[in-house]
Amino acid sequence: MNHPLSNLKPKQLHFIENLYQGIVQEGIDLSTSMSFSRNWIKYMSSKYVDMEWAPAWIVKDVSRRDDSKKGHYFIPEVFEWHVEVEGAENADYEAAERMKSEPVSV
Repeated sequence: MNHPLSNLKPKQLHFIENLYQGIVQEGIDLSTSMSFSRNWIKYMSSKYVDMEWAPAWIVKDVSRRDDSKKGHYFIPEVFEWHVEVEGAENADYEAAERMKSEPVSV
């Protein structure tokens, strides 16, 4: 199963970005989730992405199925997006800290 963000089409990337924003707003801890139920994907799609259904590119792709849980799917792009967002936030924080500690020349 290889589903990197770089392989996504623009609309699929848009879905991942909005799904991730919903996950953050809902306060869901991604470290406790490996796969997501079809109903949860449908709920989040409806609430945060303006879609009535879970995207077919996720639920129709047999390589995304979690065989240990019926009706659950892997969405590794969400975790990859999480790493990118966290990395950007950490880089912004570090840059801000450096600016605070650098002397200002007039």
